[in-house]
Amino acid sequence: MPYKDIEKQREASRKYYAENKQKKRKACRKYYAENKQKIREASRKWRAENKEKDCETRRKWRAENKEKMYEAQRQWSKANPSKINGYSANRRATRLNATPAWLTDKQQAEMAAIYKEATAMEKQTGILHHVDHIVPLKGKNVSGLHVPWNLQILTATENISKGNRLQD
Repeated sequence: MPYKDIEKQREASRKYYAENKQKKRKACRKYYAENKQKIREASRKWRAENKEKDCETRRKWRAENKEKMYEAQRQWSKANPSKINGYSANRRATRLNATPAWLTDKQQAEMAAIYKEATAMEKQTGILHHVDHIVPLKGKNVSGLHVPWNLQILTATENISKGNRLQD
């Protein structure tokens, strides 16, 4: 018996789902297991056709599920220590290669002071702070240097959202 009123139909669906939650979940899992490739292909196609909407949905989910996301990242890091070590070694090597030999002791002291200031700000405010390279060390179109005038202190959130690109 189809409903003419869409809201009545939605309410009936919600009620049925609430009363038959386990049965519906089991059916969904079974369907997914039998049609995994078909579902994945349909998802890829939809995401390709709806990039803007997909980006906004993902951005909204990340904003609403920060703790869940961080926990997943922590779990991944624990499960993949060799990859983390590789990334860290790469980062250190990039930074070493981006530090010019002609830096004076005074300039190196300035850089140390910037890192020290970021730590002090973190302790004072309770908010995690990062020292960021204004021009990324390994950007797509440009690579910066690890020098005092290319460093800035940002909150961790700002720095992570900035990513590996020049700030707007």
